[in-house]
Amino acid sequence: MVNRHLETSTPGLYAIGDVAEGLNQIAVAFGDAAKAATHIHNDLRDCAEPATNFRRS
Repeated sequence: MVNRHLETSTPGLYAIGDVAEGLNQIAVAFGDAAKAATHIHNDLRDCAEPATNFRRS
């Protein structure tokens, strides 16, 4: 079972394509991958700390 972001009950582990519920089609797998990748990106962005001591060379 996965949630609406295709994340399993194990935090950070996603299931897409044939291992997730739904149609076993490449187009569906690509859509699933896009949903999971967007959720991963947003999670990483939300937990990232802003760089306060940034120096340019």
